[in-house]
Amino acid sequence: MRRHLVRIAAVTALLTLSACSSSGDSSAGPGTPEPGASGRTGAADGAAADGPAYEGPDLPGLAAKPLWSVERKSTTDTSTTVFALGEGTVAIANVVGPEPSATPAYGTSSDSLRQQTVELRDVATGTVRKTLNVYGEVSGETWLGKPAVIVRGQQPRTKADDPTAEKPWLIEAYDERGERLGGGEERLSMHDSILQDGWILAPEGGSKEALSVRRVGDTGAGQRMNCSVTDACSYAIARGEVYVVGGGGAESKAMAAGTMFKYERAGDTSQTNGRTLVALDPATGARRWASDTLVRPAGAEPAGNTSADGPEVLGSLAGKIVISWAAAGSEDGRVVGLYDPVTGKPAGTGPTSPAGALFAVADPEGKIAVLATDRDKSRSTAWETASGQTLWQQTRGDDPLVPVSIVGGILWANSGNPVALDARTGNVVAKEPELALTAEESVPTPVGTRHAYTIVDRAVHVFAVQP
Repeated sequence: MRRHLVRIAAVTALLTLSACSSSGDSSAGPGTPEPGASGRTGAADGAAADGPAYEGPDLPGLAAKPLWSVERKSTTDTSTTVFALGEGTVAIANVVGPEPSATPAYGTSSDSLRQQTVELRDVATGTVRKTLNVYGEVSGETWLGKPAVIVRGQQPRTKADDPTAEKPWLIEAYDERGERLGGGEERLSMHDSILQDGWILAPEGGSKEALSVRRVGDTGAGQRMNCSVTDACSYAIARGEVYVVGGGGAESKAMAAGTMFKYERAGDTSQTNGRTLVALDPATGARRWASDTLVRPAGAEPAGNTSADGPEVLGSLAGKIVISWAAAGSEDGRVVGLYDPVTGKPAGTGPTSPAGALFAVADPEGKIAVLATDRDKSRSTAWETASGQTLWQQTRGDDPLVPVSIVGGILWANSGNPVALDARTGNVVAKEPELALTAEESVPTPVGTRHAYTIVDRAVHVFAVQP
């Protein structure tokens, strides 16, 4: 399997959700401490942020001063998790208590199985809308397409529990108001399955030729996506995601934008590379469309060439899937297109890029996207999604860039140290030493279209995006 260096970043920034009314009660769910459990709680609901002054560098694309700041409350400097929830909420999770068990939770490490408070703060004022008190690992992901707080954990053991009995893992999802979206108990190993968008994906079979797909907490068998022997494809877990791998090197994400994918052999079975990408409904297993019927972007290999590598799903952008096709007349170049995940109808085109193309980041409105490559050193290509126009592209002589986020028209990337570029031109706007940012967590992360946060030292700072 090819080695991917860049993952889709800030998925919640691509799925905007309008700000919702606040709630006045702390939340307690299956992942919360039992009554009497020790540990501090978070800020009182309704409390405004009152943190330290910002002493970091000027950040291109953002206002000169933050709207609000708050000090991290975790027991260690590295145990605060911050993420955006839609357009109007910043979630700040602080570890405030010890591990209730030495056994790791599903999809986590033992270090993360601790008592945490999750403050859901208004992005404009910093006011705490609601506080969740939970045991487990906290992350910002999606749940059936919606931005969500995901908790992977366990209930702490009580005196009545059998100390030798295995306790089930609890997976819970909450929206930006702190309301429960769903969840349930799971007993699967983190090494054999993946939680993605509210689904459990588990490769099965001796050659991993099948993929089990079911909703979290569903006790039924769910759906089974099969690759036949003649299709010569299989499923594999890598870098926290599931991929479907076809013969000849084709490799696609197995799930994106609520759609499952597999490969089927295309055309003459004597051809080793030709693969048709098939889209499936994860709930029913029904076939939605196949790539041999899709409109290919200009510059892609024609449908009749079954010797070309199959199309690859790189990820999703504003609800559309990003598909990379083999470029005509090129040994390993790729051409990108956007498609509706349910119908397969084309929704936009993209650039021609070098081999190993990977969708990296987009601005919160989905107007500008950046591809990176995973061959040798990361090279970036920026494009305008509406027109498909290539805005700029790196060459082999340029310093490699790993895109991180786009905020206020500025592309933040890692080139050994953080660097800020004009997203439309690729021109460097600021870099070391004037940026004085040494950690990736200090790079601005968008919260919807009008705000962004950064973490400097022990504080979270939220800024308005410059118009």
